[in-house]
Amino acid sequence: MAAASSPLASFTAPARLVYPAAGSRPAGVAQVVLVVSRPAMGEAQVLTWDGQFVREILHPSRRPTGTTRLRWDGTGPGGQPAPDGPYRVRLMLTDETGAVTSAELRVSKVSAPAYPPAPSSVIVFLDPGHGGPETGATGTLPDGTVVRESDLDLDIALRLAAMLRDAGIRVSMSRTADTAANRDGVDRNGDGRVDGTDEFLARMDAANNVRADLYVAIHNNWISAGKGRTEAFFCGRGCSGAAASEVLAADILQAHVARLAPLQPADWQLTLGDPLIPEAERNPTDDYLRFAQATLPAGRHFYVLGPYDAAFRPRPIQMPGALVESLSLSNPYELQLLAEPSVRTLLASAYYDGIAAFLADRPLGLRLDPAAPAPPARVGVGTDLRVRVTNNGKAPIPAGTRLTVGAVPFATPYDGSPSPGRQIGQATLAKAILPGHAATVTVPVRPASAGAQTWKVEALVGGVRTSTLRVPFLQVRVSVGR
Repeated sequence: MAAASSPLASFTAPARLVYPAAGSRPAGVAQVVLVVSRPAMGEAQVLTWDGQFVREILHPSRRPTGTTRLRWDGTGPGGQPAPDGPYRVRLMLTDETGAVTSAELRVSKVSAPAYPPAPSSVIVFLDPGHGGPETGATGTLPDGTVVRESDLDLDIALRLAAMLRDAGIRVSMSRTADTAANRDGVDRNGDGRVDGTDEFLARMDAANNVRADLYVAIHNNWISAGKGRTEAFFCGRGCSGAAASEVLAADILQAHVARLAPLQPADWQLTLGDPLIPEAERNPTDDYLRFAQATLPAGRHFYVLGPYDAAFRPRPIQMPGALVESLSLSNPYELQLLAEPSVRTLLASAYYDGIAAFLADRPLGLRLDPAAPAPPARVGVGTDLRVRVTNNGKAPIPAGTRLTVGAVPFATPYDGSPSPGRQIGQATLAKAILPGHAATVTVPVRPASAGAQTWKVEALVGGVRTSTLRVPFLQVRVSVGR
């Protein structure tokens, strides 16, 4: 719930999402509650993310002491539907002394709620490309204004993050300002230097550390002068659980096509994917094909999407991931589109639509979180590890699903390998867990060796290890005594 307060009044937004009715689902309406401690003149307006007026929801009037409830149904002047995107509700009160109290609360208008059973059980990691000294592609508008990809990527990501958060989804980001992700200049792969690989690893580490449910890299393209392109990539060849990443990339790409189609004039059409790649193998595109002609280390993938390699990519992302190029700065029309704030809101809405579609349809969604601190542990002595299992997918997690605990040597900052370790404990779900629900499971553990180690927890659903389906391990650091 968004909130703000002052001695004169408190402002809250108990419902921050506007969406249309669908089937038996009623429409969602944003609600703002204003509680005034003494009489004052009040007014409230809905503004776009960029501060443009949309409509008034409280005409300037005297507000008595007490509660005023305001609503916004997603319309602008004349009752016409406002575009989907993030909005701001600006409230202003002026008391009898002329003192002004104001606040802004955020709301969003979207196509549909994102994972209604339990949106807060989902963590989405957004990775706006480039940043800091790395600007990515650049383009120049007719008036001489230079447009930087890094700024566009971040702006779209911030709009998208606001929409997801208003929908109740938890969001983590690689950057929220014009900075590098590896801001502290850490040698993350231990090769004795700090370079672009460490920048990529900073993004991947941030996603893995929060055990995100999905990873989305937000980019815009540069092809060659005059050319445009919209495309989405996933790691297929060489990556376990590739099907989930492919679906995520496809959902986001399809949403881009739907949102951008109305903007096509007679002399411009969306170009989807690289025409050099066979049509049946693109849209979305396995990133292995994207680099088929490139000279890169073994694997030929975008670094942030590619599979585990102990030397080259020691900590790959552990969740479904997609890298999307929305439009191209190399095409004059697409560059002009990107320069428009309303189009960047449209692109954020496309990402939102794709993410919401992915969350609505994925059969397996499962989070593993610690339910209690790691217990004291000694070699050969039984102890209990308590794990909270949350179902944030579409189907029940069946009774009989096993949780396993495996031990690996302690690694900093965490173990990035796909190894489940040497099994030291397991437990079985006595009851199914329904979508949107959670259960705490006690796993009996008997350590087999002493010293600093990491216990890796995963589930076996239908006999399949969930880590191979791109569900992140829960990793618990433990010092085992003798």
